[in-house]
Amino acid sequence: MAANESTITGWAQALVHQIVAHEPFDSPWSELSIDDAYEVQDEVRRLLEPHRGPLGGYKIAAGAKPLQEMLGIGRPLGGQIHAGQLRVSSPGAPAIISATDFVGVALECEVLVRMAADVPASPTPYTRETIAPFVGELIVSFEVL
Repeated sequence: MAANESTITGWAQALVHQIVAHEPFDSPWSELSIDDAYEVQDEVRRLLEPHRGPLGGYKIAAGAKPLQEMLGIGRPLGGQIHAGQLRVSSPGAPAIISATDFVGVALECEVLVRMAADVPASPTPYTRETIAPFVGELIVSFEVL
């Protein structure tokens, strides 16, 4: 059963409060369908814009089949990243973050894809060959959780 709009908004507001206050998450996430979770995510992104800036990029989660099976999902999931959450390092100028910005600190090694162009919708899935012209560069990165 899909959650109604007021439930989605309520969950999003509670989550934003926890994020801004640096509190551990305490919400009924197990009650959410994946579709409802995406609606909550969209509302959270909108509500967090004053704190973290506009949309800065996307992430893919649970890309590996074993992880999907462990989580009980049948596909990778997409996430949104605010521009204010991105930190860029360069030689001689490392990105600096504060542990106080996080409830708990954990690092995940990631591969960042900087796109060269927007990817148009396609009636068929992209292949390595057909998506390659849209990829600008691959960058080793870390997600700080």
